[in-house]
Amino acid sequence: MSANRKGLSVTERHVLRSVVIAVLFVLSGVLGHIPASVPYVKTLMEWAGYSIVLLLLSEWMIRIFLRVRQRSICYCLLAVAGLCIFWYMARTLKWSVAGDELMRRYLWYLYYVPIVLLPLLSLLTAFCVGRPQSYHVHRRWLWLFVPAGILILLVLTNDLHQWVFAFQKDFVNSTSSYIRRGGYYAIAAWSCVLTMAALAVLYQRCKIPDSRRRILLPFLFVFVALAVVYAVAYPFFSDTYLFKCMDLTTLFCGVIYGVFNTCAAVGLIQTNSHYEALYSQTDMDTWIMDENLQVAYTSKGVVLPPRECMEMALRHTVPLPDHRLLKCMSIYGGYVFWIEDVSAVHALLEQLQEDKELLQDKESLLQAEIEVKKKQAAVEKQLDLYTKIDASVGAQAAAMEQVLQAMDSDNAEQSLKTLCLLCAYIKRKSNLLLLGEHNASVSVRELSLCLQESCNALALFGVQCNLNPSDEGEAPIETLIDLYAAFEAQIEAQMPGLEALYIKVSQTPAEVIVHLVMQPEAGEALTLRLCGSKGGGAE
Repeated sequence: MSANRKGLSVTERHVLRSVVIAVLFVLSGVLGHIPASVPYVKTLMEWAGYSIVLLLLSEWMIRIFLRVRQRSICYCLLAVAGLCIFWYMARTLKWSVAGDELMRRYLWYLYYVPIVLLPLLSLLTAFCVGRPQSYHVHRRWLWLFVPAGILILLVLTNDLHQWVFAFQKDFVNSTSSYIRRGGYYAIAAWSCVLTMAALAVLYQRCKIPDSRRRILLPFLFVFVALAVVYAVAYPFFSDTYLFKCMDLTTLFCGVIYGVFNTCAAVGLIQTNSHYEALYSQTDMDTWIMDENLQVAYTSKGVVLPPRECMEMALRHTVPLPDHRLLKCMSIYGGYVFWIEDVSAVHALLEQLQEDKELLQDKESLLQAEIEVKKKQAAVEKQLDLYTKIDASVGAQAAAMEQVLQAMDSDNAEQSLKTLCLLCAYIKRKSNLLLLGEHNASVSVRELSLCLQESCNALALFGVQCNLNPSDEGEAPIETLIDLYAAFEAQIEAQMPGLEALYIKVSQTPAEVIVHLVMQPEAGEALTLRLCGSKGGGAE
């Protein structure tokens, strides 16, 4: 790999960095307690210790901003680092700047802002550890800021109620002369519970078998055990040199720093680091360049394209020969380039295009086949209808054929009249059958029209016809067909020799009724009642 850094490995550099940071945290506490005969020397060493811690926390905050890729973790850790800086600055001002007892007391109260919020933010950070970059903590957990705010407000207003710390009446020295009340123990319980919960979540994230994340487990327990032992022993040994040189603020800031820095080191918190390891192992054609397009890191075996192509890639994707694409993304301090091989995608697109054309051909054939079957079904339906009509009027058609065969000059007129009567019946009944193909029920008026046309044909025979129709209401088409067939049968039975005919069509809620009064040339009038149910059928 060309142009890569030489020397220690990533793991070795991280271990060395962690050792140096731990030494600096310890040194910051020791510097303020080294005996010095010259007062300004002692003050200088104290401020040197303060500066070391503040510089470490500030550098950590900057690294979080520049390297942590997951936004939710980045925001939480920035808040954690900011609260650590706030806590240490309040501590520094209390012991080195503030001379008034009231100012010292309220600076001391301000300690509890980070003491309350840091465990909560650590828990929220732990929820995001090991999650996808798009992950966000569920809103229900944000309700924990409500009790946190109440606890902070309780401390800041302690002088009004003394529910957290109870001082002597004169308030001569609130730093040493106070009694811890229920509010203090509520804060302690809050911090312990949330800290344990955060550690439990981190434990779940890093207990994957055969994973380097398991390296984090002993560090977690060491950091936490150190903080717990110190917090428990502090009230009893606060006057010893060991506890004076490493105060509570410095210790807990160092523990928080160490826990989350270790999470970043083992990959639980994703950061823009470990470039050497990544680029020494990857087979992807990629490289990193600074703002002047000077190579910083390259993957093994990569062949860099011309500089002109890389300058173009700063603005847009550049196509390369053999179905390859040169892409670029801006990062802090430079650019990352990579070559994406899209030949497989190109081949897949070609195959998809061929499949599409084949499917289109098959679709055309299927569509043509469907159209043929539709036409065939329509023809078959028409044939079925014609067969049905033929079967229904077959007797009348056969009668017409007999009339035509027997017709001569002597009976031509009578034969034509008979043909007109038969044709009228065939026409109107066929019409009813056609209506029945699309409608289950039709207007009773259709029956009246059929009867009217038959009456017109009977008038050719000199039959006096009188029709009293009914044009309202509907009935099943089968009922009307049956009534009309029954009417035709009665007429054909009386022909020839029918002299007069009276027809009345009426309805009830349940029936359609055709009243017939037929007067033959000789004999008495014949009265018939043809009934058709609106539920179907006639009698």
